[in-house]
Amino acid sequence: MKGRDVAIESQGSKVQLLLWFLFVVSGLTVVARLGTKYAMTRKLGLDDYLILAAQVAYLAQCISISMGIANYLGTPAKYASIIFFILSLALVKWSISTFIRQLSRSTTHRRLDWVLQGLVGLWVLTSVFVSIFQCALPTPWDYFHGLKCVDRRAWWIYVVVFNILTDLFTVVLYILIIGNLQIPRSKRAIILAIFLVRLLVIGVSAAQLAVFLRVFSTSDPTARQRALTA
Repeated sequence: MKGRDVAIESQGSKVQLLLWFLFVVSGLTVVARLGTKYAMTRKLGLDDYLILAAQVAYLAQCISISMGIANYLGTPAKYASIIFFILSLALVKWSISTFIRQLSRSTTHRRLDWVLQGLVGLWVLTSVFVSIFQCALPTPWDYFHGLKCVDRRAWWIYVVVFNILTDLFTVVLYILIIGNLQIPRSKRAIILAIFLVRLLVIGVSAAQLAVFLRVFSTSDPTARQRALTA
């Protein structure tokens, strides 16, 4: 086996190790959340089922990436992983939105929450549609050799920027709702601090966008693929 092939295989193994480690951590977090809630209330809500569905989509994404690593660039497996990635993000957003709607009876807050869910729905539909038909049939996944493909740089900017904006919308709505709850300030501060960790996700998305913009400025297809499946 050539040295370059060995290096690629080694890198692929590291990516898979990190990928499945993060999935296990995420899975344990979801199990802990659902188990705790069920033990306390003996029932699960719509937000719980949505986060469970998001975890299933995340699993499908991890499987797709793992299958793609073992094959050449532009395989259907890696093509599918992007779709599952977007679906998992949307399901997480819907879960959070459904949860925070339960915290307020304000008509204004509920309307804002429905607007948020509608925007997420629009985002996931358009993003997945473009992802599915990013290149001409019969090989829509082959953007390395496809003759007619969408501008993937523009598409990824749309996906990531809209992802950031909906996360910001979620944080602002949560702050508005918590700010109006009749609870002690100390508890309100703790609840806000816990949820504001969501800002770290926004920071990661912003860093992801910066990486995409830098990678798409290069002609190296391997570098592009690593950025899109990381």
